[in-house]
Amino acid sequence: MVGISLDGTRWIGCRSNYLLPVKVLSRLFRRLMLEMLLAAHAGRPAVLSATTAHLASKAAFKAYLAPLHRTRWARL
Repeated sequence: MVGISLDGTRWIGCRSNYLLPVKVLSRLFRRLMLEMLLAAHAGRPAVLSATTAHLASKAAFKAYLAPLHRTRWARL
C-alpha cells in the first residue's frame, strides 16, 4: 500500500502492518458476503433452473453455503 506525500511530489510506502491484516479482512469479507447471500435468498423468491431447484428452501441453501464458512478465500 502506498500514499502520496503531503507536498504531492512523491509516493510513500506504508508499514507492512498498516490498518488491518489481510487475514482479518478476508474473514470479515467472507462472513459479510455469506450473510448477504442468505439475506438475499430469504428476501425474494429465487428464480432457479432445474439444476439448482434443490436450493429453493432456506435449509438447503444454508447447507450448500456451510462449507464456504471454513474455506480460505484469500491466499495468505
